[in-house]
Amino acid sequence: MLNALKVQFHLFRRWFFFYRRAVTLYDIHSPFVAGLVKALLEDRRWFYVFSDISGLRDYIAQNKQVIPQSNFGAGSQILLTPGVSVAKLGQTVAVDDKSGRLLFRLVNFLKPKYLLEMGSSLGLSAIFQAAGSLDGQLISIEGSPEISQLARQHVDGLGYKNIHIVNGVFSEQLPEVLQQLPQLDYVYLDGDHRLKPTLSYFESCLPHLHTQSAFVLADIYWSDEMLEAWEQLKLHPRVNLSVDFYDFGILFFREEQRQKEHFAVVPKSWKPWRLGFWS
Repeated sequence: MLNALKVQFHLFRRWFFFYRRAVTLYDIHSPFVAGLVKALLEDRRWFYVFSDISGLRDYIAQNKQVIPQSNFGAGSQILLTPGVSVAKLGQTVAVDDKSGRLLFRLVNFLKPKYLLEMGSSLGLSAIFQAAGSLDGQLISIEGSPEISQLARQHVDGLGYKNIHIVNGVFSEQLPEVLQQLPQLDYVYLDGDHRLKPTLSYFESCLPHLHTQSAFVLADIYWSDEMLEAWEQLKLHPRVNLSVDFYDFGILFFREEQRQKEHFAVVPKSWKPWRLGFWS
């Protein structure tokens, strides 16, 4: 009980740290960032993939298959238990609708052609992202053989031909996957919540990233270690723009960006008093 309270306290502390710094669309003068924020936070349209995922969640909730213990989801305590049902994974590990819809809107805005995801889980996040760029190709790496097989089934069941699930440890599979892609337009890292591996995966991807690429880091407020990884990556010499949406942070390498800028952003409704007059 005490440990749970401590965890909740630290999560609230990090959320307050984010919210206190966050601005809204009214405060942003960069056309690119304003367009990005508007697309992700202010667009209320419903897309077909949201209904697909809703149906898939209902299907997953009925799956009582037990997945054996896995150490591949570093930082995920649920995967360190002796066994967990697929239904439980759907509730705890799979991307939630809020984050998934943001990811769809992000990819739909950026339209990358070659996408890499590290951490497939049950395949929901891959579907959200691939649906945003149907002409693109998404490769997703998952460490657990059982979970990666489920992800393949879910992807195939919804008919997504532009998603390829690769099973294996990140450190072993990443070099091979990077060689398969002509370039790296987009990366979503959501499979290892430790500082050093996160920085290492970024460095491995860096030679393949270009000025229009985006590197997305999930769960940046999940722990002090992840927050430290985010802060270090923001300061990297190649990074000249970062946008923090709390659910995830995005690093950009845009040559048009003449000086470093870092934004933490919330919807306009979260800070209705900010009308841009004091920015």
